[in-house]
Amino acid sequence: MRLLSDNFYWVSPENDFLLLERLDGTELRVTPKLHSKGNTYSLKLKIRNISNTLAFFVNLDLINGNNGNEILPVYWSNNYFSLLPGEERTVTSRWKNLNRVPFLIIEGWNLYPQIINLHTGKILKLKPEILKIETPKTVKDGEAFTLCFTAKNSSKLSHGITSFPIWIEYKGDTMLTHAGLKGQEKKRICIALNYNGH
Repeated sequence: MRLLSDNFYWVSPENDFLLLERLDGTELRVTPKLHSKGNTYSLKLKIRNISNTLAFFVNLDLINGNNGNEILPVYWSNNYFSLLPGEERTVTSRWKNLNRVPFLIIEGWNLYPQIINLHTGKILKLKPEILKIETPKTVKDGEAFTLCFTAKNSSKLSHGITSFPIWIEYKGDTMLTHAGLKGQEKKRICIALNYNGH
């Protein structure tokens, strides 16, 4: 039997999507196979969610390893998909051979990005550097306040990462936020929190 199409929906009562901000981090095992024929590259990826949490909204990109620019056009069999715990998916793509080393970027709502050199198979897992955290000196019980921090993408690839997940734990509660960061870029990010006195 051949699967022609599938759809994945996040359904929540009363359109409450706050649980997305509390998803734990996930890890993917990626096995790439790169082939070259004439002036065309083809890629076959096996991607498995090896964690116990949903991998939400996985996004694949190809970049030129020489300067970090995105390779376009690329024809994907699938992209922007989600993987349940233990689920595996095979994705294929093809593009014109630019005579440069292609790198694969894998991002997602709740997973740290990976960059894979498709010639060597070397995997670089990226986490943003948190350089500075700013909090108010005093906060009254029940009072809303703003927490700010500076994040940096330590990768030198100029294409950068569109969605670095950043987990913030405060008073036993965990919140997930995101930062888009180009290579070597630093960005100040602020989020609103509420002090509950516990």
